[in-house]
Amino acid sequence: IELAGNNPNFYAYVFDSNIQVDVFGLLNNIGSIAENDFTQGLKKRGWNVFLEIKNSSENGIDVIAQHPYNNKIFAFEVKANTSKLSNLQKGNSYIKDILDEISTYQTLRKQKVDNNIKQTVEDILEKIKKYGFESREVRYNVDRNTGVASMEKMKKWAQCV
Repeated sequence: IELAGNNPNFYAYVFDSNIQVDVFGLLNNIGSIAENDFTQGLKKRGWNVFLEIKNSSENGIDVIAQHPYNNKIFAFEVKANTSKLSNLQKGNSYIKDILDEISTYQTLRKQKVDNNIKQTVEDILEKIKKYGFESREVRYNVDRNTGVASMEKMKKWAQCV
């Protein structure tokens, strides 16, 4: 058997198992850890957090929620540690393009999405018309050793719908 990693130890899976340990299997995706922490914080504060608007490749809107007092819809792009906005996300129509594609074609980045996501998007678009829309980029720090996530800052993210 030839292994692509060129590691002579067939049973090795990390560089140093004495310091690289993920006891709970949580640190595979620090972005998901940050998103989950942020979503739980919104829910604790009374926000209505919508169903994830993502395709099978995990592309889409990180978190979309409705404010508990003014009912405005907010889209949040959650970035962990050193991750940055992609070129698509830097454009001001990233959220609009996603919502329009799902509403029109029931796809996201040309991947089919289920009816629940399409229905959620149609509900979100109606609420945006009625209550308005804002977007934010949220920066998180996730400790790779412990999986502890902490929000560092939030800033406006120029998106139109």
